[in-house]
Amino acid sequence: MRSTCFCELGRGGIGVVYKTSLQDGRPVAVKKLTDSGLIKSQEEFEREMRKLGKLMHKNIVEIKGYYWTQSLHLLIYEFVSGEAYTDISTGTSAFA
Repeated sequence: MRSTCFCELGRGGIGVVYKTSLQDGRPVAVKKLTDSGLIKSQEEFEREMRKLGKLMHKNIVEIKGYYWTQSLHLLIYEFVSGEAYTDISTGTSAFA
């Protein structure tokens, strides 16, 4: 990701969701997790990402990737416009 435009889309119980674009122009949603105490290690974070990556349902947005450091945790997933995305950013799904 290399973008200077991060547009805030909403806030949920554990993070803030932004819209940005990949270098090829595809839009993605990025959730910056605000409660860093939930995940204690990179191994635990990666284990949870593998679990989430296997979920398939018409109401779950596909995770495209993640970024983890001790102080910053990001989820990168498919951007969905409209009402379905509002549900994600307000905390009514597993991603908020």
